Amino acid sequence: MKKTLTLSFVALASISWTSCANNARSTAQLSLGAGSYEIDIADVGNDSTAGGLFELAFESVPETKFGGGARIRGVASDDDLDDDPLDGFPGTAEARDAEWFFHGTYDGGVDRQRLPLRMGLSIRSFELQDSNSENGTTWSSVGPRVEFAPILPLNDSDEIAVSATGLLALGYSLTSIEDDTLGLEWDSDAVFVDAGVGLRCDFNRAYVDIGYRYLSSRYAESDVSGGLFVREIDATFSGLVFTLGFTF
Repeated sequence: MKKTLTLSFVALASISWTSCANNARSTAQLSLGAGSYEIDIADVGNDSTAGGLFELAFESVPETKFGGGARIRGVASDDDLDDDPLDGFPGTAEARDAEWFFHGTYDGGVDRQRLPLRMGLSIRSFELQDSNSENGTTWSSVGPRVEFAPILPLNDSDEIAVSATGLLALGYSLTSIEDDTLGLEWDSDAVFVDAGVGLRCDFNRAYVDIGYRYLSSRYAESDVSGGLFVREIDATFSGLVFTLGFTF
């Protein structure tokens, strides 16, 4: 039995605990991140500010190479998004995006190589809120998600083992939109794209990972309700990734 505890940051940080029996792999992971958050509203404008990320995940893949797991992720902007591009939000505004991902996993990797392919259900809640009144609009989404996150060894050293890491994920959701001020609801849909690259170094029972993460959410223009509709909106988070891990 081998257990791994991993601490990782995205300027992203992540704590991950992995246990392996034969080819079995179980991982519990806590991630913290920092970077840039941008909002773009169709035909209105865009603005960006600092953003942060929190992530907690668990995954178990037994020696059959088929397993599963769950993850919760939260991304939030600072509260100083400008009122000019954010139509209908007087003063400053902030954005919050939460996701719950329940998935099955197939990992065909061997030894240090990891090739996890994850497919499952994504449940998301995106909120754009007035920082002063705390009134806002919420996009609630449910749909499928698939992601591939390989770890590929670059050398065979037992002292300092170097690997390249990557992430590519796609999701689609049906979306319901609610506005606190107007008391109206609309229907829409959304697509999600996540991508990342990094470099991991293993030092016997510890490793570090440095990389970059890009998370994009696009909510389509809604139907009409009460003579009104909600414009298409894009929300993007990007930042550096730093990971510190321990194996025991």
